[in-house]
Amino acid sequence: MQISKGVLYMMLAALSFAFVGLGVKLLKHISNLEVNFFKAIICMLICYTVAQHKQISLWGHNRQLLWARGITGALAIILFFVTLEHMPLAMATILQNTCPIFTAILGIFMLQQVVTRKQWFCFALAMLGVIVANGVSVMVTPGYVLLGLISAFSMGITNNLNTLLKDKEGPVVIIFYMSLFTALGTLGFLFQDFTPLYIPDLLILLGIGLCTFLADVLAIRAFQLASVAQVSAVSYLGIPYSLVLGFIFLGEVYTWVHLLGMGCVVSGSLLSIDRNR
Repeated sequence: MQISKGVLYMMLAALSFAFVGLGVKLLKHISNLEVNFFKAIICMLICYTVAQHKQISLWGHNRQLLWARGITGALAIILFFVTLEHMPLAMATILQNTCPIFTAILGIFMLQQVVTRKQWFCFALAMLGVIVANGVSVMVTPGYVLLGLISAFSMGITNNLNTLLKDKEGPVVIIFYMSLFTALGTLGFLFQDFTPLYIPDLLILLGIGLCTFLADVLAIRAFQLASVAQVSAVSYLGIPYSLVLGFIFLGEVYTWVHLLGMGCVVSGSLLSIDRNR
């Protein structure tokens, strides 16, 4: 089966993001926002190293688009971690996974890309799988639900900006901006809730930073090489990836309901792939 580079890159990006999620679970004794701050710092250092090696400017040339991409991406990540701190994991995950739908809708207006009926069906099937796999909690504060939706919407804008920056800025510059704004946005939280870090924590944080950088590079290239609707649908593969990693490394056990949800997600993602593109 031959698939486009854009789809393949998103498959690999989703896997890398799943490893990031695994690292966050291993650091459950540390605030998610603290993890996010150090993850951003590590990504910035990687970007600086690569930029020095390639002799390119990290500030780029399309400042307005880069600022917009950096701010919306950072806002999406920070709000997602805030929802993780204040609402059940299952509900936060479901809200965050409305992002591909927002991405596709925004792509109609920002990129004039068409979303087919088949792709809408794939979104619905994958989203159903997310809900089945995670369950729905009724003990949710409406304000945090709104924050979760704003996070997903912001990430939808970010994904479309990746496409607008095609052939204008390299992934390293784009990642640097988002990491910079993420670090600035989470810095204040460290004064309220800081946990001392030990060597094992630092090693896991390093792994999270490296996987985040790799995932971001792959995701940026994916959105630049294929339609945002198709790439967004494939991004749902992060859910089954996370379940498999949780089973292998954390000994998490899943019921037939989880497996049914995983099947829906995988089916929706794979059905969305246009093998002719």
